Amino acid sequence: AIGPAAIKFGQTLATRPDIVGEHAAHDLMRLQDALPPIPFPIVRNAMRASLGKPLEEMFASIDEVAVGAASIAQVHRAVTTDGRDVAVKVIRPGVEEEFARAIDTYEWAAAQLESMGGELARLRPRLVIATFKRWTARELDMRREAASASELKDAMEAEPGFIVPKIDWA
Repeated sequence: AIGPAAIKFGQTLATRPDIVGEHAAHDLMRLQDALPPIPFPIVRNAMRASLGKPLEEMFASIDEVAVGAASIAQVHRAVTTDGRDVAVKVIRPGVEEEFARAIDTYEWAAAQLESMGGELARLRPRLVIATFKRWTARELDMRREAASASELKDAMEAEPGFIVPKIDWA
């Protein structure tokens, strides 16, 4: 109900008990729980719009039940038309616009807090929000996330039992 940007910001702050305090960080960790998935018809429309062609050209089947759902995206199992089992990560429709609006508000609030001086200024809220903005922009870019996963796969090949799925760049 609080929106994806607030969830993601809360998750970020949960890792910083030095800033928000132990009690608040513990409470914010609840935001790391899975979210309910969005309905598949909405996902299907988003996939079709993003990929620019009918899903039937790429997938023999797509499981309508998400295997995971978070504040930014959710994942569905699928089978490609050539028979490969894949996981398809879909950004929640409208999430980029929601993030842009929320970050504008956070930037304004951070500037107000910082102008008060004292302990609030020492915490550098504008820098915190600028870092959060860069981090979420990267997370919203599925190509960048795929590239990072591909690099991780290469780096972890020698580690037994550590599996990173292959990225299907097509």
